[in-house]
Amino acid sequence: MSMNVSVPAREPRGMPDVEAMRKQRAVTKRWFVFLVALIVLLSVALIVWVFFIADIKKAAVAILGPAANLTLVLAPILAAAAGVQHHRKQLEVTGGLPGTRPALAELCRTGG
Repeated sequence: MSMNVSVPAREPRGMPDVEAMRKQRAVTKRWFVFLVALIVLLSVALIVWVFFIADIKKAAVAILGPAANLTLVLAPILAAAAGVQHHRKQLEVTGGLPGTRPALAELCRTGG
């Protein structure tokens, strides 16, 4: 007496089904488009506000003496330049992609 019992084939458990992946991709794409549109709208609004709406008055010009300390005068420019340099170095170290550090790994490997 033999019994032929067919067991249905099971799907692999590690992968979600295709429909769930498509749905998640669509949701992620909608969020991405929404956030990019929001940033563009905020940028345009800020530019319009600065050029057309804001009441910007001329600042008083201070005449510097012959022995003026230029470090105090140029401090904001020096701070901005340091910030830009730090940002550029950070992009160079990370390879420009968030979460990856190929250049840093190479630097550690070569010891330089």
